[in-house]
Amino acid sequence: MPPLKPYEVVFLDADETLFDFRRAEKWALAQAFGTRGLELGEKREAAYGDLYAACLAKASFLLPGAEELCARLASGRRLAIVTNGIAEVQRTRLASSPIARYIEALVVSEEVGSSKPDPGIFEAACERVGHRDKSRILMVGDSLALDIKGGIAFGVDTCWYNPRGLPGDPAVAPSYEARNFDEVAAIAEGR
Repeated sequence: MPPLKPYEVVFLDADETLFDFRRAEKWALAQAFGTRGLELGEKREAAYGDLYAACLAKASFLLPGAEELCARLASGRRLAIVTNGIAEVQRTRLASSPIARYIEALVVSEEVGSSKPDPGIFEAACERVGHRDKSRILMVGDSLALDIKGGIAFGVDTCWYNPRGLPGDPAVAPSYEARNFDEVAAIAEGR
């Protein structure tokens, strides 16, 4: 683990790091099927389309403490969300959430033509925030395979947000691991 240092820019993953995607997905499916007068069941859950995406865009449920984390991190740091997904869904979800005021840039894979873990999406994020010093950037995310592997490939420090205490992967070694948002904030602040 590298020594702690204050970071100037924090890249944050969206789903299951800030947004409660599991809750949003269940809500969006129920809304989409309810709109069509259909009962939601296992077979129908697998078959969704434009209506589901439209409902998902309205489901900006944050994980408990995510707003407070963003407020704390935004005091002294620039924040960008770096996420894979459908641009319209991600932009609508962020715009209707209380964390929108803290986020300087939203970088969505569909718009930049590069998905995590490809370093290209992180390069696009650097361009959006106008910051080139990789030693002062921290990538925070819940996925070792996407967020952490991508941050490592791009050459920035990484913080694996692992609230469930999942086992790690020896092939993907994050700079830091945090079990809660207070630990994430302390790492970003260099404490």
